[in-house]
Amino acid sequence: MAMIENETRTRRGTCPAHGQVLAVKSLPKTKFPFLITGPARGLAALRPYHCPECGAKVSLDTQPAGA
Repeated sequence: MAMIENETRTRRGTCPAHGQVLAVKSLPKTKFPFLITGPARGLAALRPYHCPECGAKVSLDTQPAGA
């Protein structure tokens, strides 16, 4: 079985251990079969962003990283 390809999203946030970080979240790319990858992507979008150094949940700033 093939691995699902992922896309990484980033946002500025505050880690409880490291302070200001560029937090990351991994979402599976939508592709065939859509009945599997579509819901998996939707559920992954609801998960919190994490610190790339320690993996802790990050509280997000109000502006996206690209803004």
